[in-house]
Amino acid sequence: MLVRVFGIFGIILGAAYFNEGVAILGLFSFALSQKANDVVVRYLLFVTWDFLFGTALIVAGIGVLLLKEWARVMWLGLMPALVLVHLGI
Repeated sequence: MLVRVFGIFGIILGAAYFNEGVAILGLFSFALSQKANDVVVRYLLFVTWDFLFGTALIVAGIGVLLLKEWARVMWLGLMPALVLVHLGI
């Protein structure tokens, strides 16, 4: 039962990251229209990380919800990576 709660948490967290990536994508297109190259690179970095973590967390969350072994390993790898990326930013 507790494992499935982690799966639901992963799906919610992944959806939040994916949503943030979509929101930043709008700012990215605005930066492209203004030809602000330094801002474009910064936004591209954040959009890429948000989509990567959002998609990976949703996939891992669904796998954990279905009690798959590969998802447990993926989840245990994603959480420290997520913390390290946030500390780096």
